[in-house]
Amino acid sequence: MLLAKRKIHLTEDDNYRHIPVKISVPSGVKKLVIAIRYSPKYEENPSRCLRIIKQCICAQTGSEPSDDEAMSYIPLANHLSFSLDSPRGWLGTSHRHDYRQEIEIGESSSAGFIDFIPCRGSYVLTVSVNAIVTPSLDVDITAEAIQ
Repeated sequence: MLLAKRKIHLTEDDNYRHIPVKISVPSGVKKLVIAIRYSPKYEENPSRCLRIIKQCICAQTGSEPSDDEAMSYIPLANHLSFSLDSPRGWLGTSHRHDYRQEIEIGESSSAGFIDFIPCRGSYVLTVSVNAIVTPSLDVDITAEAIQ
């Protein structure tokens, strides 16, 4: 049973934001399955990558790296992480780098999440924007209940 479907469009201005996605879960659910897809994963434009890399290294070290050193970091990857809270509290967090993820909550939950039979109530999936290196990023989230 489909519980939620959400599309989120992000830009560089969304870096370091935490975006809540509400999911209403009915009673009698044995497993909650949340599928997440985002794209693009990588920024491969060398000039854009060099600008981002040099800004970051300079901010951290106070000096600008050479082009050769900066090029060793290409391609750059967008990175999102996801945490889930139930009416009874925090269930876990996914810090994986995969742009396609599936989080299962139930008797045997996905790695990073506690085993938990879903109870009725309001859940919140938090999308944490750790790094957007492309001009924009599209995220598709679906949440389904298995009864």
